[in-house]
Order: sequence, then C-alpha cells, then structure tokens
Amino acid sequence: MALRLNPEPISVSHEEHPEALLARAEAALADGRLDAYRSLFAAAGRIADPHGRYRARTSLLERGLAAAGALPDARVGELFVILAAAVTELLEEDPREPVLLNYGGVAFYELGALRCAERLFRAAARLDSDLPHVARNLEQLAARRRATGDARVPLPARLRAALPDVERRAEACAGRAQPAAGLTLSLCMIVRDEEEMLPRCLEAVAGAVDEI
Repeated sequence: MALRLNPEPISVSHEEHPEALLARAEAALADGRLDAYRSLFAAAGRIADPHGRYRARTSLLERGLAAAGALPDARVGELFVILAAAVTELLEEDPREPVLLNYGGVAFYELGALRCAERLFRAAARLDSDLPHVARNLEQLAARRRATGDARVPLPARLRAALPDVERRAEACAGRAQPAAGLTLSLCMIVRDEEEMLPRCLEAVAGAVDEI
C-alpha cells in the first residue's frame, strides 16, 4: 500500500454534511494530500448527530484504508500513522467498538507494530466473536511474526518519534475494551389485531430477552 502528500489543508465549515466530507477525503487521498485528509477527522467530530458523526469518522477510516494501495510506497507509512492516530482518538472516546478495534489493528499491523495490532484484534474478537476477518487477521499476524519478528516499517524520524505514544494509548484502549456486564434487555411492542401472530412472535423471542 502507498501514498502521496500536499500539506495544504482542506477548508471545512463548522459542521459539514458527512457525504461532503467523504467526497473531500476521496479527493485529498487521490491527490496525496494527507494533511488535508487528516484534518477531516476533526471536521467529522463536529457533526452534531452522534450516529452521523460515528458513520462519518468510520467512513473516513475506510476511505484511508482503501486508498493505501493506490499511493506510492514512500508515503504509505505516513498514511497508516494518520489512521492509527485517528482510530486511537476514537477508541479513547469509547473503546467498546469492535469494528474500530479491528481497523486500528490493521493500521498498526501495516506499521509493523505487531504487539499493539494483536491486542486490538483480540479486543475486537472479545467483543464480537463473529466480526468478519478478525480471526484471519490474527492468523496473518502470527505468520508475519514468525517470518520477520517485530521488524518495523521504515518511517521518517518525526513519524517514528510520534508512534510509541500512539501505540501506548491504543494498547490502553484495547485493555479497556471489555464486554458490558450486568445489562438486561427488555422487549416492548406496540401491536394491534395480531392475536394470531403474537403468541408465535413472543415464543420466538422469549429466550433472547429478560423482560417482555
């Protein structure tokens, strides 16, 4: 995977529509303007709707991961440092996000930070054992460790100096990513004229909830 860069930032409004942010991200990544791409995570954080904010930030990560393969090898490390830092900031807000834990694992894996990547992958699996690709990611990580040890991807000095702190914070997030305990689930239904269907419906769901 590879990249390019132009330090000119992308201007954004105080709160921009998520689709507009993603279009800007794709343009910045296509042109190799990585600082501009990085600035969009802050813009996405200003989206008022929490669901829209989550989708925008997750989609920004996905755009970055997808773009890495189209960029020059000399820039790919820089992109993955950006992705690692961005996903770590999101996990510090709420570490119980298995999709984000998996994305973080991918970013650190690509940087050669295998211990951090493994902890993030295992945290993702702990929260969602059915999450796609996590088991395969762990297998690939183990194979890479056997082949290369803990060799790191070469990075410019400024990025290499910043990475240990991001790793430490990400590993702390992985440790805090524990399944919630002691929660109960209630089923509330508003129905009308469903006398024939309701018994079968309630019987089907009874084992999955604590209260109806």
